Amino acid sequence: MRHLRPSDYRVMPWKNGGGSTTELIIEPFGASLETGFLWRLSMAEVAVSGPFSRFDGYDRTLLLLEGRGLHLGFEHQPSVHLDRLLEPIAFRGDALTSGTLLDGPCRDFNVITRRARYQHRLEVLRLDSQSRPILQAQIRFIFCATGKVQVNSFQLSAMELLRVETGPKDLEASALEPSGAVIIVIGIDPVKGE
Repeated sequence: MRHLRPSDYRVMPWKNGGGSTTELIIEPFGASLETGFLWRLSMAEVAVSGPFSRFDGYDRTLLLLEGRGLHLGFEHQPSVHLDRLLEPIAFRGDALTSGTLLDGPCRDFNVITRRARYQHRLEVLRLDSQSRPILQAQIRFIFCATGKVQVNSFQLSAMELLRVETGPKDLEASALEPSGAVIIVIGIDPVKGE
């Protein structure tokens, strides 16, 4: 189990240079967007409308963390609005994708996995003091979007990330604040046959 805080993250330009990304974690450690990677979790600051970076051979899921959101236009599928906080939208990284800001800058959360090797699932849990089970996967991440949470013996504050790979199989989470908390849970598993 590994507990990551904002001081552990890396800020870098987008692959296409159109904005900035805070990279929470990438596999393998030290990989780059140019050399390729297996999976990556990040947050992007979107200040202007424009094309998304293209990731051939990867699957992506985006959630809106802050702001009014984006209109997403895709090459081979209907366009969608990413305008509801913490509601995931999945799409292929190969597709030509453009984002048009709806009303000012926004911030999103991004999960991306190499399609031939890994697949990811994602769920958003709104927590109170009652413990909730965390999904099962070979590699799990719990990202605290708001509030403060207890995950088994770990405590996470807002914008902190817990990676669980060799830890306990059964994980439960609950809010540590009366106002509640929200976590994004990501499960990453190898593609069958890998």
